Amino acid sequence: RLVAYWSNAVVADYAWRELRDESAPVGASGAAKCEMRLAAADVARLRRVARDVSATLNAALLAIVASMLDRNATSLRPDSRRGVNIGIPVSGRGSARFEDVIGFFANTLIVSVDTENAGAGMPALIRHCQRRLGDVMEHQALPFQEIVRAIGPIE
Repeated sequence: RLVAYWSNAVVADYAWRELRDESAPVGASGAAKCEMRLAAADVARLRRVARDVSATLNAALLAIVASMLDRNATSLRPDSRRGVNIGIPVSGRGSARFEDVIGFFANTLIVSVDTENAGAGMPALIRHCQRRLGDVMEHQALPFQEIVRAIGPIE
């Protein structure tokens, strides 16, 4: 059931863009880093927007990141389908048997955000992200390596 879900949940034909930090020293992961700080007033405003569409702050932030990444990817490959796949960390403690276990439990889930068909405007995209987050959280029991194996290579 989980493998079947993930095989269909990740959209492989979205524009693929690897974010890399070209100034990273040799041997480093090369992963790009982007830090953003939001003023308290902006966070409060974003919380209100999310609440107005029955979504969480996390879904609103995901919608913003998806929108920015999609705009960048679309400018690089205008012929590709509009949308992005974003990896998000989750606690990995989905089972009650792990509640009292000490240690680091984490998993990465892939959220496919369809920026083209989510609806008009940011509120619609936030609602879409909230639904997608709910879907992936319901199927979080599969480890990331198994998700990657289920979806196969992208590009």
